[in-house]
Amino acid sequence: MSACRGFPSADRRRRGQVDALRARARAQGLSLEQSLRDLLSNAVRTDDSLRDELARLRATTPAAGRSLDVAALIREDRDGR
Repeated sequence: MSACRGFPSADRRRRGQVDALRARARAQGLSLEQSLRDLLSNAVRTDDSLRDELARLRATTPAAGRSLDVAALIREDRDGR
């Protein structure tokens, strides 16, 4: 029994997505399982690079305890125009 009982369009969409993943695996000469494993492994690697990028950005951000004078920043921006 489908998890989306009563929603046939969702079933068709899911079936279409699985068919696309099967076709992708076939084009790569891999089993569907191996193709999905590779896809997930690459997603984790991307997540690691995102984590590194966020850490880099966090290092350039003022410490949480420091107050930021927003009014001064607005004034500076306005005067620079």
